Amino acid sequence: MQIVDFKELNENLTFFLKAHKIIFQENSLDKACAKLCQEIGKRPEYKLVSLILVAEKSFFYVCSDKETEHKLGLWFKENKEKLEKNGCPIEKYFQDNNFLEFTLTNLIPEIDFLKDILNVEIKKIYIFPLKIEDNYQGVLLLGVDREISQLKISLYLNFIQILTLVVINYYFKNKEENLHAKIKKQEIYIQKLFSQMPLGVIYVELPERSIGFVNDYFCKLLGYKKEELEGKSSRILYFSEEEFLEFGDKVYPLLESRDYLNLYSLIFRTKNNQKVEVNLTISAEREQGKLKSVMAFVQDVSFRKEVLNQLNEAVVILDREKRTVVDLNKRCLELFEVGYLEVLNQRIDRKVFYDFRDRDFILEKINQDQEINNYEMLMRSYKGRVFTGLLSVKKVFWEGSEYLLILIRDISEFKALQNMLGQAQKMESLGLLAGGIAHDFNNILTIILGFAELGLKHLQDSSRVKKYLENILTTGDRSKKLIQQLLTFSRQKMGEDRYPLEVSPVIKEQLKLLRDTLPSIIDLRESISSQALVRTNPTELQQILLNLVTNAYQALQKTGGIIEVSLVDVKAEQGLREEDFYLPSGNYVCLVVEDNGPGIPSEYLPHIFEPFFTTKKQGTGMGLAIVASIVKGIGGYFWANNKKEGGAIFKIYLPVFEEVGTGIKTEEQTSFKKLPKELPGLNVLLVDDIKEVLEVTTYSLQELGLTVNPFQYPREALDFFEKNYDQIDLAILDLSMPEINGKELALKFRGIKPQLPIIFLTDYTDLLDEQEAKELQALFLQKPIKLEELEKNILLLLGGK
Repeated sequence: MQIVDFKELNENLTFFLKAHKIIFQENSLDKACAKLCQEIGKRPEYKLVSLILVAEKSFFYVCSDKETEHKLGLWFKENKEKLEKNGCPIEKYFQDNNFLEFTLTNLIPEIDFLKDILNVEIKKIYIFPLKIEDNYQGVLLLGVDREISQLKISLYLNFIQILTLVVINYYFKNKEENLHAKIKKQEIYIQKLFSQMPLGVIYVELPERSIGFVNDYFCKLLGYKKEELEGKSSRILYFSEEEFLEFGDKVYPLLESRDYLNLYSLIFRTKNNQKVEVNLTISAEREQGKLKSVMAFVQDVSFRKEVLNQLNEAVVILDREKRTVVDLNKRCLELFEVGYLEVLNQRIDRKVFYDFRDRDFILEKINQDQEINNYEMLMRSYKGRVFTGLLSVKKVFWEGSEYLLILIRDISEFKALQNMLGQAQKMESLGLLAGGIAHDFNNILTIILGFAELGLKHLQDSSRVKKYLENILTTGDRSKKLIQQLLTFSRQKMGEDRYPLEVSPVIKEQLKLLRDTLPSIIDLRESISSQALVRTNPTELQQILLNLVTNAYQALQKTGGIIEVSLVDVKAEQGLREEDFYLPSGNYVCLVVEDNGPGIPSEYLPHIFEPFFTTKKQGTGMGLAIVASIVKGIGGYFWANNKKEGGAIFKIYLPVFEEVGTGIKTEEQTSFKKLPKELPGLNVLLVDDIKEVLEVTTYSLQELGLTVNPFQYPREALDFFEKNYDQIDLAILDLSMPEINGKELALKFRGIKPQLPIIFLTDYTDLLDEQEAKELQALFLQKPIKLEELEKNILLLLGGK
């Protein structure tokens, strides 16, 4: 299969059309030939172009290089008699060849004189014969500095046949009896030539836009016979009237001011309604200054375009000087949401850059002849969609002209994932920080609240001091709730187990409660359609909804407004992208909470899910952070933004539980014996590595009538237990301790006394979860704990003793 360079073909067809116009528009042979030599000589590889014509034994010659033309003239003058007598000296060499090819070192004797005439830069000489019937009328001589392609050779062979019409016209115009027959014969030859060309040719008459001529290749390309096209409207080539009119409105006006036009990636309709993608090279014909007709060469580029359109990158080619679009692929049209003819031969740099500073930077680099590789920036489609693009620009040369090859990759999805990863890493770090704060603060609260409670219990007749201590306890309770929020955010709080749960009933019930508590100026609306299951628990769902609705209410509490809550199923088969957010493929339940308030300031949006971030005087900054933590724990995704019409919108995507045969878990019942009424006389082993916590817990247990054996160091406690285990009724252990943690110490105790009752106290840890505590038949209590709760749980554990 022959590989065709379509760019080269296009350029040569353009030259072919120009030569065609020159031949038939000039009134004198010398002017026509001079212009032809000049036109061919514009191409950088041609160092010499010469036309040598002979008629009735007289010679005419013209060269693109005047010095060579002068030398050639001297040679003709010296050899005039010989040439007039013998005719063309190389005629015999064309009997078996369509053209001759030489280097300066292997010239045939008849033209050996060219060594002294031609420029040393010339590496090869091509000679094409001009023949009328069986008579040779001259040659076209090309001197080049490189080999020329077979495509160009083929075109020059075709071109030389057109040139014979000039010779007929100029040299036989006074012989009317021969002129008509010869021209008619040559025209038949030219039509045959067009029909056999390996590309389509179409001639369209204006203004009717009727098809005057098509060649065989064009008919084969579209599946028609010639008689089905010639004489018909060119509307037959288009899929719709709109496409037909658009071509006329946008393309033909361009030909009013130019002779030639290259169009890329046009779609024609075949006879069986299939698409074929073509490139066109169009030549304009005028009469009295008005556009009369066009002739176009049609290249089938479907295969090449199919390959180009399979690329994920958008590809666009610009004219470097004009900055106008020469060609672009399908992905580029999709990315910028624009039609092909809308941007063809137009500048797009004023449309596609979100920030003109990026455009100025890129143009500066181009003007400095610098390549651009993977430049990241925001871009805008013709419909206003903003996305993150990765742009590369390379300057390319083609037939003496400069173009810009531009590749653009939409990395919005990657950036969204990158931002989500960065946010997750930041939230994880903040979670560790929050957990650390909770650890220290819980121990401090345990000390403060413990001593305050003991002080209040032993207070005698001092109403003022009693009030002070009660205030300490009240404030401590609020602080305890804040710590619980921190622990929830850091995912260390041991809450309810997760199990397959239908989301909608929980949301509906919570909305009823919220509707009763919101003021009348707030219109709370709901639209619940999902019935899917999610692995979660009611508490988590309630916390999510409560925080989101509270957040919306706070934005509306002064002016009133609407809060809309919806629950829908979302199937993201190929993933889902929403501006800077990307949702992986899967099935989700989407909880949407939106309001018509003032919205969220853009500078706050990246931070609203961070802990402690708040713009409210009395806010803790933990509400949305808790939402984020719960959603991530469930394996879901969250997203927030402002609506175009005003207000904020929050979307929570929770993965649907799709396993078959798993029932909904019910709350386990605890089977303890009947609780005793008193605790006095029990012997307790207490271990906590923080001295002040150990002290206040000891006092609290003694207040309940227990005998306490307190130890700050686990190893000392273990030594004591090994010697006195039969006297110990209960062990109360802090979980987070150095050297030996609470869980390890409990296992050592159980190795000595298997039935020993154990209570774990924790401020913050991941060493033990609630299920492990149950397996150890131990209780799991969160610091700080009130004296009353401590007593209740000891009774619960020791029930019946």
